[in-house]
Amino acid sequence: MAIPVRVPEIEHCDEGITVGDWLVEQGQVVDVGDHLVELILPGTVYVVSSEVSGELGGIVEHRGKNVGSGDVIAWVTTPELPSPENDPDDRGGTP
Repeated sequence: MAIPVRVPEIEHCDEGITVGDWLVEQGQVVDVGDHLVELILPGTVYVVSSEVSGELGGIVEHRGKNVGSGDVIAWVTTPELPSPENDPDDRGGTP
């Protein structure tokens, strides 16, 4: 499953947001909370962290690109989890 990495809503940011350095490379495995990318705002740098564990599957916006709140800047792919009815270890609740 591909989960989008979006530019968050940043309070008091009326000016542009620019993609800075990517802190992980495409294809690299990430965990929840790992720092992914720096966003450059006037007078500060904001770090976007991964909300899921998986692999950074695709970078959409590269360094220097102007972006806005809610824009998708990358994708993290996660392994598909088996549904309970397809889980061979599920014994139907019987011990």
